[in-house]
Amino acid sequence: MNAPNPFPLFRPFLGGLVVAFAFQFVEVGASSPKLEVESGVSDVPHGELDPLQIRELAETDEFSVTQSPPEHLRLDPMFAEFPDLFRGPDIEFDSPTDLDKRRDLGYRAQLELGMQHRRAGEYDFAVRALVKLLEKHPPETYRRQAMLQLALVAELREDWIKAQQIYRHYESLYPNDPNIPLVTLRLGEIYREIGADELALSNFHSIIMMAVKSPGANGKYFPLYRRIVLKAKTEIANTYLDRGEYATAARHYQMLISEEGGDDPMGRINLPSVRYKLCRCLGLLERHAELETEAEEFFKDHSGHELEADVRHLVVKSLQARQKSAQVLDQFEKILKVSGPNESASSPGAERWKTRIGLEVASQMVQAGDYLESLRVYRALLNHVTEIEDEITIRYQMGLVFERLHQPAQAMSAYQKIQDRMGPQQGGGPETPERLIADMTDWRIGMLDWFRKKQLVLEGMKDDNLSRSGTSDE
Repeated sequence: MNAPNPFPLFRPFLGGLVVAFAFQFVEVGASSPKLEVESGVSDVPHGELDPLQIRELAETDEFSVTQSPPEHLRLDPMFAEFPDLFRGPDIEFDSPTDLDKRRDLGYRAQLELGMQHRRAGEYDFAVRALVKLLEKHPPETYRRQAMLQLALVAELREDWIKAQQIYRHYESLYPNDPNIPLVTLRLGEIYREIGADELALSNFHSIIMMAVKSPGANGKYFPLYRRIVLKAKTEIANTYLDRGEYATAARHYQMLISEEGGDDPMGRINLPSVRYKLCRCLGLLERHAELETEAEEFFKDHSGHELEADVRHLVVKSLQARQKSAQVLDQFEKILKVSGPNESASSPGAERWKTRIGLEVASQMVQAGDYLESLRVYRALLNHVTEIEDEITIRYQMGLVFERLHQPAQAMSAYQKIQDRMGPQQGGGPETPERLIADMTDWRIGMLDWFRKKQLVLEGMKDDNLSRSGTSDE
């Protein structure tokens, strides 16, 4: 039977004091110690990330001053009879509780230092500071945060292999951590980034199962879990779209639309974006009727949205595939008038994009032999162009169409307007697109002029022949 402790009053003092001497002598030896924050200028060469070293450091538990010290470090209670052995007028000691608080402030400061370096883009210094924190064997909370920060640094460096290794170590070390669904989500995105689509899809599907089984899924964290699951579902659809599996992607986008969460701020999808991607899939699958139906829903519910012009472009391509030129022109005229909420309809970026669409539409009309309809598109574009390159490109294409329509005078007029716009060209200049079009224009004008003169010669010869024929008849 163990003898009762004769000095219960001093035992807490002794336990804390012994640990202070054994583990924190430097920190507690002064009355106003400073927080020790190390920038880590050197045990981690060049800010190298070593996922295995990070795991080993994160696995080491902290030893708190307020915990009972190991058996081989405990002093006999008899020393409590001589408290002056551990005290003196020139020495002050923190209490174990105060010591733990001060160490906690040090850990927090070290973590903040690493985060500051990461925000500033100083990734080498961030790695060194965060590894230094792990080397201090802080409480688990800090170890978890340091690991997540190190994984983020790896992502910012686009070092996807090391990022996924750190996240996987985190999953195995802290399987019950509330952050695991988010870690799994990031892992899925990284796998997709490096082309491991099957692993990415596996991670995204596992997030949905995690949320269903998680104890917090039906409590106060329900809105957060709902949002994570929604993100996973969108990433599943996006992964299939990126892989070219358009039918599967379309099915997942349709499910997302049907599960739309209404007014729940944590459970809403970006409906215009999802509908646009669904329309893309339907267009690529040539399911034209379904595309038109979805597009009409988009125009009805999201009129004026920045993606409206993109959806109309998909409709234009669908109509062109079925050679419905009249409807194509109607949609294209609407594209020219559309602007999103964050950009003017006449902004340079919007106009150049619309010009490219118009050139594409007109080109396909020319290939289909719809020359007059293509001229309508070119004329509409001339009212919207802002760049000289676009203007002379359109006029050059109009000249070619007039030539196909056997209207050389109109073709010559279009080419001459290009010459007027460009002005006289100096030899030896750089080969710009404008200069190339100007040279081609000069060549076509020369060819038209040659044909005109040839035609005059032929007509003159014809008149001479007729005249001779009439004379001989007399």
